[in-house]
Amino acid sequence: AVSYDPLFQVCVSGTQDNGTQRQTSPGQLLWQVINNSDGGDVAVDTTTSPGFSIVYVSYQGFGGFARLTYSSPVNLVSSHNPSLSVINGGAPLQGQYVTPVNLNAINAQRLVIAGANGVYESFDQGETITEIGPGVQGFHRLVYGGWFAGVANPDVLYVPTASGQVFVRTNANGILTNTPMAFPGLNPVDIAILRTNWRT
Repeated sequence: AVSYDPLFQVCVSGTQDNGTQRQTSPGQLLWQVINNSDGGDVAVDTTTSPGFSIVYVSYQGFGGFARLTYSSPVNLVSSHNPSLSVINGGAPLQGQYVTPVNLNAINAQRLVIAGANGVYESFDQGETITEIGPGVQGFHRLVYGGWFAGVANPDVLYVPTASGQVFVRTNANGILTNTPMAFPGLNPVDIAILRTNWRT
């Protein structure tokens, strides 16, 4: 997995056998290991704390899930392991070998995690999570939050699955359901929406 830090203009990458790494400066071929083992999915938030970059990392099986805060490409200010406490009932999160983590496009303090046993949503950077898709095993990249006709919708969520289905939720009180039409190709491994129209 790879994600871009637009504040410090560096990339962060989860790599198999070589951990999670971060570029030491823009365009630099030298990278710094910031988490060990098999690097998992990565996500970068540069809006919650102006002037700082918040990086989410994990390793295989969703081990070592951490929220790292940087004040420069290499200066780590803090490291925290969110508690991932399940609220509102639901089963404890079980990690996949590579567990997708996606930040909300509208509010980066919100994130979704696609576990092996379901999809979970957090409104507080992973401290507490709610099971919103029991049994839905998200695959690779999800879409979380979008715009339509200039109006932000932080609750829209698309989840491609390894079984070839695409699940969607369009409002805060909605549940993840199959899209009206079956996905026409092979199993989807990635998904994207138009920035100005989350319906496309």
